[in-house]
Amino acid sequence: MSGIVGLFNLDGRPADGRLVERMLRAIANRGPDASRVWSSGAVGLGHCLLTTTPESLGEVQPHVAADGGLSIVFDGRIDNRQDLAEEFARARVPLSAGFDAAFVLAAYRRWGADCAARLLGDFAFAVWDAERRRLFCARDVMAQKPFYYHHSRDLFLFASEPQALLKHPAVGRVPNEGMIGECLSVITSVADTLLADVQRLPRAHRLAVSPGGFRLDQYWEIDAARTIRYRTVGEYSEHLRALLRQVVGDRLRSSTHTGVMLSGGVDSSSIMATAMQLRRSGDVTAGCDAFSFVDPGGLLDEKAFIDRTAAKLGCASHQYPPAAFPIEAYHDVTRRRADMASPPNARLMSSVKGGAQQHGVRVLLSGIGSDEWFGGSVYHCADLFRALRWGTLGSYVRSVSRSPEGESLRQVLKVMTWPLLPRAARRRIKILIGRDGVPRWIRRDFARRIALADRLYPLAPDQPFPTVAQRTIYRDMTSGASIHCIEDEERSAAEFGLEIRYPYADRRVMEFGLAIPEELRWRDGTRKYVLREAMREQLPVDVRLRPASPDAGSAFVPTLGALADEGLFRHPAIEREGWVHSGEAQAFHDRILARQTSGDPDYTDDVWPMWIVAAVELWMREVADRHSPDDEEDTCDEMTTALTSGT
Repeated sequence: MSGIVGLFNLDGRPADGRLVERMLRAIANRGPDASRVWSSGAVGLGHCLLTTTPESLGEVQPHVAADGGLSIVFDGRIDNRQDLAEEFARARVPLSAGFDAAFVLAAYRRWGADCAARLLGDFAFAVWDAERRRLFCARDVMAQKPFYYHHSRDLFLFASEPQALLKHPAVGRVPNEGMIGECLSVITSVADTLLADVQRLPRAHRLAVSPGGFRLDQYWEIDAARTIRYRTVGEYSEHLRALLRQVVGDRLRSSTHTGVMLSGGVDSSSIMATAMQLRRSGDVTAGCDAFSFVDPGGLLDEKAFIDRTAAKLGCASHQYPPAAFPIEAYHDVTRRRADMASPPNARLMSSVKGGAQQHGVRVLLSGIGSDEWFGGSVYHCADLFRALRWGTLGSYVRSVSRSPEGESLRQVLKVMTWPLLPRAARRRIKILIGRDGVPRWIRRDFARRIALADRLYPLAPDQPFPTVAQRTIYRDMTSGASIHCIEDEERSAAEFGLEIRYPYADRRVMEFGLAIPEELRWRDGTRKYVLREAMREQLPVDVRLRPASPDAGSAFVPTLGALADEGLFRHPAIEREGWVHSGEAQAFHDRILARQTSGDPDYTDDVWPMWIVAAVELWMREVADRHSPDDEEDTCDEMTTALTSGT
């Protein structure tokens, strides 16, 4: 992981290196090992380095080609290095160094704007092409590495995090009301941010900017028609095991000891099992330990499952209780990020990340992503209904409604026919019956002004998957909400000098997961069927067959109560702006307390709505209402203090 920033004066004015340095200092925690600024004419690039691969130990960025014609700043990891090196040798393309940024620069020299589609891995980068006077930028297929930018007639800026862009006087703090509406309901946009002057580069997109133009387009999309058909479940399981060995091995390429964030479920346990198998076979040499959150006696405790997994796999297990995260830290993080703070359930893992940092680990692997590709979709019943497979449909509905991970019978019946209608028709029906998706806490006049119903139900065409289930799975995993969560976790890890890597977010895993039959995702009431079969010999039986991890909704309540007690919801800015109804946030809090006191388990239904209202209110107070970014100049010392305090 690294931090990248850049400035391009489209009117030809010389780049101000001091501005680039200020932008870089704002994200200094992303790269404590080295930082450097380079400029030439109207362009300035900055990079701060966290060494996480063996090749990065000698890395110098911004990296400038020997002939001076190309320069690059790069954040990420390239996994198909060997294939690229062989192609460069055949095409006589020089490879100037062994670190990943040099591979990307050579790929740009070989394929130009088509280079990003040739890269496997997690990345965000910008290449300055001096001959063409063009800045070329790209982001990976699954948005694992962040890329924010500002574009106006005379200026283009980019950075790994939005607070860096605010260091330039051209970037204001005006709220983007459309995105405010989404954050208060459901995030659908893949490009907007809370700041009107700042955009994010969508996943699998490239951007070329020059004094004469601005071009943004998508360089890759999944082959929706692809299918994988084997004769036996065992063949699918073996394919998945081999795929996991490949993608986990790629992510264990590290300059230090590595770790896996191990919970008591099959997802992270399968990553840990694969990592230990690779170590025993000698395919990887870096050590790999388990780092886990435990809550002895609490509702979220998974210690027994973690212990059994660690014992079977023979891995070192480091366990940590919930981290103390004071209320003032939510204010500090919001202000420093210029974005919403991580929710309380995500902050539970702060102690785990801090423990990994203390053990000298810089790379942590996560099991996130398995649910999406292998967990199945209740929308499969729409496919069975359309195919008139009544017997199979009946069995499926019964198994889903009885499953501890499944949906209620009412929910299953609801999605049986509704998804078969065209999206435009569904949206018109919702509007006609007054169920347009706008939450009750949002004022209707505000929702109309920003066309929130249209934002929540965009008319962009879906990928032409053969089944409704595949289409739904893919749309959910690539949605604005999903990308927001990925970016939030990436930024939280950076606070501890860590890089999180997601084997299940690999493009190859995604392609496999979407191409297999639905009954391998959800079979006889069991979700992730093919994954559980693939792990039959590797994991303890109760871990392999465990249906679900505990709900973390209860983790929100103390934080929300403390925010209410400090007066966050007295005269809130979001009411002043006319975005939410007066008293709605306090009403959430009162309802949660009443239900919790009476022992009603449904009290958690209100914790997420109350949190998003609180998070947007914090953002308004700490970011939008702070009119002088010069008063908030970040320094390396301030970042160090923030990290050591755990915020």
